Amino acid sequence: MKATLIAAILATSLLTSACATRVAVSPVAPHRYFVGGHWILAPTATSVWIPAHYERRGLVRVRVAGRWRV
Repeated sequence: MKATLIAAILATSLLTSACATRVAVSPVAPHRYFVGGHWILAPTATSVWIPAHYERRGLVRVRVAGRWRV
C-alpha cells in the first residue's frame, strides 16, 4: 500500500512538472482599449473606457452601455 501511494505521488509530480505554460504579451500603445472585440483609440489622452454593466434602478436591473469618461 505504501509503495503504491509513493508511486502514485511520484507519477503525478512527474506529469505535472512536464507541463509548461508560456504567455507572450505584446505592448499596447497608450490610450488604446480592447472594446467589442477590437482595439480602439481613446478620444482624448485623459479618456477612460467604462465597460457596460448593470445598475439597479428601483426594483429593476438596467444595462448601462459602455462609454468614454473624459
